[in-house]
Amino acid sequence: MVGESVIQQVEPRSGGLAAVVATVLSLLIADVLVAAGSGTLSTILSVRLAGVASPVAIGVVIAAFYAGLCAGSILFPPLISRIGQIRAFSAFAALIAGASLGHALAVDPWLWAALRLIEGFCMAALFICIESWLNQRATGQTRGQVLALYMICHHSGEGLGQLLIDIPDAHGFTLFATISILLSFAVIPVALTHAAPPSPVESVRFSLREAVVASPLGTFGVLVSGLLLGSLYGLLPVYAQQVGRSTSETALLMIAMIMGGGLLQWPIGRISDRHDRRRLLLMLYAGLTVISVLVPVSAILGLPVLLVGIVVFGGGLFAIYPVSVAHTADHLRPEQLVAASGNFILVYSVGATLGPLGASAAMMGGPTGLFVFTGLVSAGAAAFALWRLHGPKTGSTGQAPALLPAPQGRVGVPPRDLPSSG
Repeated sequence: MVGESVIQQVEPRSGGLAAVVATVLSLLIADVLVAAGSGTLSTILSVRLAGVASPVAIGVVIAAFYAGLCAGSILFPPLISRIGQIRAFSAFAALIAGASLGHALAVDPWLWAALRLIEGFCMAALFICIESWLNQRATGQTRGQVLALYMICHHSGEGLGQLLIDIPDAHGFTLFATISILLSFAVIPVALTHAAPPSPVESVRFSLREAVVASPLGTFGVLVSGLLLGSLYGLLPVYAQQVGRSTSETALLMIAMIMGGGLLQWPIGRISDRHDRRRLLLMLYAGLTVISVLVPVSAILGLPVLLVGIVVFGGGLFAIYPVSVAHTADHLRPEQLVAASGNFILVYSVGATLGPLGASAAMMGGPTGLFVFTGLVSAGAAAFALWRLHGPKTGSTGQAPALLPAPQGRVGVPPRDLPSSG
C-alpha cells in the first residue's frame, strides 16, 4: 500500500531502533486507529453495496477513494508544510471522521462515491503527515526497520478492524459511528505528544518523468501495487459474498490478507536490503501469478484452504510497494526524495483508481474474474521485470556502476535498473 513512501531525508542521528521508536510511539498508535477505522470502512461499504449495486457501481465507489488520494497527494504537501504536521493531522482526521458518518444517511452509490472522494483527500494528507514524521526520526541504519514496523502496525490495525463488521447493526448506523469514533480518537496521541514535529527539509523539483527515467521497474512496481491492492481491498469482500461466504467469513478473509502482508513485511524487507531488488520483484510477481490461479481452486476446497491461500497472497501483494519504493530510492539523491514521495503516492493512486474499475469489469463474468485480473496484471509485471533484468542495455558503458552515497542507508550497494545498467 502508500505507507512506505519516503517523504523527507535528514542527516542520520545517533540512537538505535528502540530510541527512534520511543520518539514515534504516539504516531504509531494513531496510525493503528486510523488503519482500523479506514480499513473497516472500505470492507463495510463493499459488503453493503454487494446486494444492492452492480459490480461496476461498486468499482466506481472504490475508485473514488483512490482518485481523492491521487488529488490529495498533489494538492496537500504545500498546505502541510505551511501549517505543520500536528495541525494538519488533527484537521484531516476530524474531516474523515465526519465523512465516515455520512455513509449512514443513505445507501446510495453516488453519495458514497462523493464521500469516498473526500475520504481519499483526507487519507493522502494523513499518509504524508505520518510518513514524513517517521522518516525524519529514522536514520540510514534504522529507516527500513522503522518503516517495516510502521507497516506492521498499519496492517495490524486494518486486520483487527475487520472484526468490527460482525457487530449487530440493524439500522445501519452503529458501525459507521464506531468507525468515526476510532478516527476521532486517532487525533489524541498526536495532539498530546511531547515529540517535536518534523522540521522543514529543503527539496528540489523532481518530476514523474524523471522518476521513470531513474528507475522504470521501481516506478512501474508502485503502479502495479496500486492496481492489485486497490482491486483486492475493495472487491475481495464482494468476491467472498458472491461465492457464498457469510459476513463473518468475509471478515476472516480480509484479516487473512492483511495479516499475511504484516507477517511477511519484515523478512521481505530484510531480504530486499541484502539482494537485488529487481530479482525479488520478479519473484513476487511470478508468485502472485501462480497464487491468482490457485486461490479460486482453494475456494472450492473449503474455507481453511482458502484462508491459507489468501494469507500467502497478501504476503506477496503487500511487499510490492515497499520493495519498489526502496528500489527507486536507491537511485535518488537525498534532496530528491521529498518530491519523489509525491510521485510515489500519485502513481500508486492512479493504479488504485484504475484497478477496481478493471477488476469489477472482469467480475461481470463471475467472481473468479477478480483473480483473472490479478493474474494478468502480475504476469505482465513479471514479464516487464524479466525484460529489465535481461533485456538490451541502453547506453551501457561496460563499466561497473558507481556506489551510492551513504545517506541512502545502503552503503556499498550498486545502483540497479538505471538506463545504463538495464
